[in-house]
Amino acid sequence: MTPMKNFGRGWLLPSLLVALLAAVGGAAGWGWASSTPPERSATATVLVTPLEGNPFNPDAREGVLSLETEARLVASDAVTRAVAKEIGGAVEELRSSIDVEVPPNTQLLRITAQAGDPTRAREVADRFATAFLDYRAQRTKAAVFDREAHLREEIRSAQDHLASLTQEKNRLPAGSSRRALLEQQVSASAVQVSQLQSELTALGYVSRDPGQVVTPAQQAPVGLLARPYVTAGIGAGAALAACGGLLLLRRRHRRTVGSTLDLVTAGYDVLGPAVPDALRSRLLASDAAGPGVLLVADAGPRRARALEASVLAADLAAGFARARMATVHVRLAVCRDLEGPSDLPRSIDEVLQGKAELDEALEPEDDFLQVIGRAGGSEADDPARWTDLVASPAMGEVLDVLRERAQVVIVSGVELPGQTGELLVPRVDRLLLSVTAGVTHVEDLEQALGAVPGSLGLSVALVHAGQGRRVSG
Repeated sequence: MTPMKNFGRGWLLPSLLVALLAAVGGAAGWGWASSTPPERSATATVLVTPLEGNPFNPDAREGVLSLETEARLVASDAVTRAVAKEIGGAVEELRSSIDVEVPPNTQLLRITAQAGDPTRAREVADRFATAFLDYRAQRTKAAVFDREAHLREEIRSAQDHLASLTQEKNRLPAGSSRRALLEQQVSASAVQVSQLQSELTALGYVSRDPGQVVTPAQQAPVGLLARPYVTAGIGAGAALAACGGLLLLRRRHRRTVGSTLDLVTAGYDVLGPAVPDALRSRLLASDAAGPGVLLVADAGPRRARALEASVLAADLAAGFARARMATVHVRLAVCRDLEGPSDLPRSIDEVLQGKAELDEALEPEDDFLQVIGRAGGSEADDPARWTDLVASPAMGEVLDVLRERAQVVIVSGVELPGQTGELLVPRVDRLLLSVTAGVTHVEDLEQALGAVPGSLGLSVALVHAGQGRRVSG
């Protein structure tokens, strides 16, 4: 059979939908980038030097870690208020716009400011850098001043004590033990005064340089998302990806036979909707004597809710019988509605094994309709055993006998492609494939048609799920 090249819906509508959604996605991306001004950032780099009264000390073992304290001081209340007083703005807003980074193993601080305007971002970063350095310088100046005042007071007290000791020593006669003790105390007090004066002198050489801005604030490059044409491309691409995914899922998971028009367009002989009377009329129109041995098969694997071929075959058999045509229905699906072994008729299994005669297994349903079916049980359910029986010459002999006795022989309960169905195809006169709308996959139907020889009369009937009555099997 020719593959179903024209099967399915046209691609014009999906293509137009994809183009429309891509345009909408692109416009949305462009509009978002245009209407939402991006945050601009600028970064200033500050070199921090150790100062008197500051926790940072490059000679200490954890000196680099102490820079974290300095980093926190950048956004402190004192520094932020100084910046707000100078350039304006709310204190909390300025504080939240600042981010301070300490590069590993350096004495640097990177101060980054975020703002809607690049000029404002640079101004904020620079002002925070200079205000932080001013704050460090003021804090160091205050610490040195307090230390100098404390040393001067200690020197004055030590000098007064030295003068008192000297006077007391001079009043004592030479060679007395008390004078010798005071001389030692005078010497110790003189050394103390000398040390305090040296410490005060050294404090005058303490560096008061808080550091410097080594790199003024520089604007960071604008991100790609801030450019309208980039966001427009992203929006269009996302829309295309979403549409492609949906179309792929539809193609893989929902490519099923939808209507009779689909089958007709693909070039197959469709007997219209699966209405038994209409199908019977079409089959008789092709051969008034009857279709002979008609195999009614499910296209593709059977599904629990879609054994529609068995329903269709039973309705067809009843219709031919009502037309007073001798009809035999061979049901090859295992019967499940019989309760016990005593109720089992002589089955086609037993006929094919030579355990029963054909006439014993045929059960009349009315004057023109006889039915023969399979029995349930473990032996009947054995796929290998059942395949051997269908492939045996006995199966061909049974069909030949029924062909001579009846005008219409309908065989049901098989599927194509499938081993049992493919074994029966060469032994029948005509094939009717049952296609269930919305259930039968296109790929399954194509495989079923590929198993049918071109010389065999073939028709396709579209069945809607749940249509007609149910039969056992």
